[in-house]
Amino acid sequence: MLHARTAAWLTLQPLTRDQIPRTIAALHPLWHTVAPDHLWALDGHFAHGSLRRWTLLTHHVRRALITTGATSPDPGLLQQVVGRIDTSRHP
Repeated sequence: MLHARTAAWLTLQPLTRDQIPRTIAALHPLWHTVAPDHLWALDGHFAHGSLRRWTLLTHHVRRALITTGATSPDPGLLQQVVGRIDTSRHP
């Protein structure tokens, strides 16, 4: 059975600045109400075009919305979440 399995390393290129608003809005409905300027700022500060980091951010923002009872993320909530989960500093 193991011989029938294939393994391939999937590599995704980072999203470009132009791709951020459309792609991130498609990632999760949470991002539909967030202005493109805020998405670009989040990407520049935290995600750096990485879908993996956007997924992590989406998870934590959803948890914060549930905890606070808010219906959509505002810039303050987004900064607070990024500040709590950004343990690795990227250049």
